[in-house]
This record gives sequence, structure tokens and C-alpha cells, in this order.
Amino acid sequence: MGRKSEQRINAQRNIVQRWDPKIVFLSKTKLRKKAMERAKARVGFVYGLVVPKSNRSGGLAMLWRKEINLYIMGYAGNYIDAIVTESTSGFRWRITSFYEHPKTHKRKESWDQLCALNKKF
Repeated sequence: MGRKSEQRINAQRNIVQRWDPKIVFLSKTKLRKKAMERAKARVGFVYGLVVPKSNRSGGLAMLWRKEINLYIMGYAGNYIDAIVTESTSGFRWRITSFYEHPKTHKRKESWDQLCALNKKF
């Protein structure tokens, strides 16, 4: 891992320690899968899904704590879609983490994809 990656991981760890989130979505990680797995553990999460980067861009990760009952419904290079079931109430809710296409002329495709994901629930 390079110096910039180390700095990013330390910044993420500081945010996690301050806010104590139960689920975190990271986009544009630019880390290989093994490096992201190490970063996940260093930040304090037990579970996670890493969608590896493609060439020089992208890379997604959804990380969650051991007390979270999370089921991944689907994922691709620009989104992770999951269902969370609350352990005490059994209430189910959906989390869709999405990264739109960086090129403006392809954003309609991103919107169409997000609408298609919405229809799956």
C-alpha cells in the first residue's frame, strides 16, 4: 500500500471512530481486493463486500459490523444493493449504494440503472 492509501485509511479510521457507523459504503477506493480486505479489518469492520477496481478507476466496498444482519442482493462496478434486517424488530430496509457514471453524457444510463434497481424491491 502506498503513502496516499495509508493516509486515506487513517482518515477513514478517524471518521469511523468518531461516528461509529454500523454500515459504510466506499467508492473510488482504487485498492485491490486484498488491500481493501486489510483496510476493512484496520478500520474495525468484520464483514464486507469488495467490488474490485477496473483498470485505473473505480472500486467499491460495503462494510458492516458483526451485529448487522445484511444480505447482498446484487452488485456491479458502480453499485451495491442490500437488505438489512433489524435484529430486535425484524424490520427490513434496503440500502443501495450507487456511484454514477463520471462522464456527463452517460449519466442517463446511470439513472436508468438506478430506476431498474428500484423496481427489484
